[in-house]
Amino acid sequence: MMIFIIINHNVSRSSRSCCRTSSCCCRTGFSPIEEARFFYNALEIKDFSNIGKYNKESIEIQKLAKDLPASPSTITKRLYLLALPEQVQNMLEAKDIGLLVVEQISRLRRLDIHH
Repeated sequence: MMIFIIINHNVSRSSRSCCRTSSCCCRTGFSPIEEARFFYNALEIKDFSNIGKYNKESIEIQKLAKDLPASPSTITKRLYLLALPEQVQNMLEAKDIGLLVVEQISRLRRLDIHH
């Protein structure tokens, strides 16, 4: 099954440019890390030290979720994957560990950071 994103004037500039530059943004079957990179680029995040400001209630996440077929919760969860060590990201892409396990690791790391 293919999903195509129709680009119109109501879609944000960052989402449109990301769609034009990403060769695979209009298909299903993204890996979670590919989705995370796509959302990261679409939001034009410059610094991971500010990643904590992006949660499912943030205006930027809400706008992106409207533009794309993804929930604010999914976008937020994917973004936090990029804050994990590269080794964990590689294991997820290689399917050595599952997404649910990696999301739990991500949650634990966020709790540790905030306390």
